Amino acid sequence: MHFNPSRTVRVFLLLGTIFLWLAVALAALETYTRARFYWISQNNSFVRGGRERRIHQMGTAGESLWLEKFSRYRPNAYLSSDYQGEQFEIRINSHGYRGGEVVIPKPQGRYRIVCVGGSTTVEGLTNETTYPAVLEELLNAHFETDQIEVLNCGISGFVSSQEAARLPEYLEFEPDLLIHYNLVNDIWASRARLSRAASPWKRRLRHSWFLTSAFPGWLGVDEFLIRRRLDRATFPRLIELAQGAREADVEVAICTFSVPDVPGLTRSEREFFSYDIQAGRSERILSLGSYVEWVEMYNAGVEQLCEKEGYLFVPVAAGITGGADCFIDICHMTDPCIARKAEVIFEGVKEFVGDQMDLRSVELGR
Repeated sequence: MHFNPSRTVRVFLLLGTIFLWLAVALAALETYTRARFYWISQNNSFVRGGRERRIHQMGTAGESLWLEKFSRYRPNAYLSSDYQGEQFEIRINSHGYRGGEVVIPKPQGRYRIVCVGGSTTVEGLTNETTYPAVLEELLNAHFETDQIEVLNCGISGFVSSQEAARLPEYLEFEPDLLIHYNLVNDIWASRARLSRAASPWKRRLRHSWFLTSAFPGWLGVDEFLIRRRLDRATFPRLIELAQGAREADVEVAICTFSVPDVPGLTRSEREFFSYDIQAGRSERILSLGSYVEWVEMYNAGVEQLCEKEGYLFVPVAAGITGGADCFIDICHMTDPCIARKAEVIFEGVKEFVGDQMDLRSVELGR
């Protein structure tokens, strides 16, 4: 076989030229994608409004609120400010939770509900606009009483393991019913583990804004890993919480988790939620699509768990749909949708609460 050095050189030059243009194209696309996300951060009205409102609303602003950040609020802490003409106010009671004072032991005749979760339970411009407060108002009005008390025991940033560990403290309030609404913090807590589980080359590629935007399924987290994190982390702790409560003769209601209605989003709304889930993170493991998939798998698992164990199932996700009119980011809500969440939970628990109150009246009558 005759060796032609000039032909070999031409082949290498051609390949080198192709790789050079490919590198130039990828660099251009990466620059464009980063510039696009920066433009969104500065010009998308939903991003700007959501960022400001979230700081005020979800109970994370102000170091003075915290005894230990994302673990315990400072007892009797208070924070107040103005937001777009509205008064933002957080009052923490002596037990370290957002709300009014709680009497222990529980007064005779009082029906008490404890709401457990993270910032999606804490959220609200004032204590009175949180979903537990609205739920209390709805239940008392429905049953024409003032003896139903709903405690907001949410802590911003709480994950399922913290909720399970805090059960003895919840039980000190002598609740009759425990309501759980949370998931997103478990998803954020799983990112580090998912990152370590990926190959080194995939971790490097995840630093690219263009590649993670163009190929979210390839570079993101797949269904198998989502299911494994739910089965190994979230559901075992949720079951631990629920079983522990039931052993203490406290019934449990578990809510599905609500997310934006992705198919119905406008382009500007989709950019907003995509930016929210990826901005500020060096490795973009989650896309908007994989986040929604994670939540949907959790919600299906919650329904199966409630059916199997007999817990009250509250389909919050089915009762709340919308885009930026409802969500100030991928999980936190506007005041009207917080109220709507309370209404959905009210519908999910009112029959059980009524039965328990009737039974209690019979027992007291004896």
